[in-house]
Amino acid sequence: MKKLVAILLSASMLIGLSACSNSDSSKKKNRSKFTMAETSEVISTETDLTIPSISDTDPTDTVPTDTDPTVPGMPVSHDLSQILVDHNPEVRMYGAIDPTQESEFGEMVGSEFLYLDELVFVDQDDQAVLNYQKALSDIYDAQHDPLARKYEDYLNRFCQYQEEGQTLPNEVFISSSNIFRCDTEILSVAMNNKTLTQEGYGGNFDIECHNFRASDGSRIEISDVIKNPDALLDYLENMYPEDDDICENVASRIGHSDPIMALTYDGVIFPEYWVKVPVTEVPDAFDMEYFFNTPDVYSLYLDNFHRLDWDFDGDGDFEVLECSLQQKDYVVSELDITLDGQTYGFTTNEIPSLGYATDFRDELSHMVSFTETGKYILLTLAKDFLTDVIYVFRIGPDGIEYLNEILDTRPLDVYDPTHMYVVKSNYVLNRSTLYGTYTLNEDGSLSEYTIMQMMCAGPFVLKQDLVVKELDEASWSVGDEITLKKDTPVSFYSYDPYQHTLLMEVLHPDDSDNFIVYAKIDEDDRTISDLPLKEVFAGFRHDY
Repeated sequence: MKKLVAILLSASMLIGLSACSNSDSSKKKNRSKFTMAETSEVISTETDLTIPSISDTDPTDTVPTDTDPTVPGMPVSHDLSQILVDHNPEVRMYGAIDPTQESEFGEMVGSEFLYLDELVFVDQDDQAVLNYQKALSDIYDAQHDPLARKYEDYLNRFCQYQEEGQTLPNEVFISSSNIFRCDTEILSVAMNNKTLTQEGYGGNFDIECHNFRASDGSRIEISDVIKNPDALLDYLENMYPEDDDICENVASRIGHSDPIMALTYDGVIFPEYWVKVPVTEVPDAFDMEYFFNTPDVYSLYLDNFHRLDWDFDGDGDFEVLECSLQQKDYVVSELDITLDGQTYGFTTNEIPSLGYATDFRDELSHMVSFTETGKYILLTLAKDFLTDVIYVFRIGPDGIEYLNEILDTRPLDVYDPTHMYVVKSNYVLNRSTLYGTYTLNEDGSLSEYTIMQMMCAGPFVLKQDLVVKELDEASWSVGDEITLKKDTPVSFYSYDPYQHTLLMEVLHPDDSDNFIVYAKIDEDDRTISDLPLKEVFAGFRHDY
């Protein structure tokens, strides 16, 4: 999937064408405002990008501290610039029907899967970009070859088992990235590395964080940012008394080179636990030069207690934003948002779908986004026990108003709300996930940059012959009809949810033999090329 962004753009044009559980009111305590010495206005800059508008670790009951100290001389300023980054994954996979296993859902498919996510900077001329690119290239180069060799070794064994009619293994290697900052001062990225193997049903999972300076590409170490480890550990012990691993892990690695911390504009995040520590809660722990300097367009995560301290109105004082849920019979009955002591309640009368939501999503999936058109609160809730929904609110001069709901969507990279990287679920295509870059609109909706949304679903195996059209990868034009034979392994490559156009990659053990085909999906009838989806693909769980 190299040059994926260019491919999706071309294909889209030529074919026609991304736990604050029921907080008790007794937990909320008044705190003095966090006062800044001065402030600067948010600068609104014009962009030359035209975006199409498309309508349409649980914390304990401990609460943050009662008072916020004053940190003089640290105003919120907006003199940085965002740097645009694209995710450019290399995906390699192969699969076959396991001849020895069958479930109540149909044939089981064994597979090999390799996903290597690389960050590609849009502007290659800026010196900060060049510094970042070199720093990341060193990491990717060291990571890529060992994983690629491991994939080839497992694939060779897989093919041998297939020839001998043995039980087919499953090996999965995934390295994906989350960006927390990327601007003309700091790049902060967390790399999630997963290895899952069939043998012994084992595997490993680790997260490593990398923080770099734009000035020279040098690494920002934990010891550079955390100046008083004892103060930080006291805070963690107080906030998470039941999670000993957090304190022990952080304590053992402060002062060492193990990268476990990501930087945001108002605090630090330990992605291994998805714990955010706002600097306003424990300012004595940090070197403040790394915080409070933002671009003019940016996002801030709410902490694990669904709170955010920030200068929302630019008056030099920090206000407190708090979000909580009231629940009845395991579903949400009311969502409350409190800003600077004023509470705004939203019930199923204002937002009917709240009655299907069950709780806040974890993993810091709630944020406030500051854009040229306003200030927006995005809260991600679990809905129907299976899906996600983002509720969007606007902070205006008259208070907080509800704007929109974004169904079956979960935010991934939100540091730049004009280039949010999100994942959407498609339930027709086997609950497949669509990845894409979106902009947050004034009405609270999302507009995609490319109509064809990236997918990494599969591998599946054809249970019968399927007539499709081959795609000319040189011109990205649709060619003549061809027939894919039964037992051919394929993966879902990308999808246009408006034109219902599916691109599939036909898989071979030697992926240089792979090619792309084009098919039409009828979402109402749940068919592909007029055949029922669940009768076409083995490994396709169409049971919901």
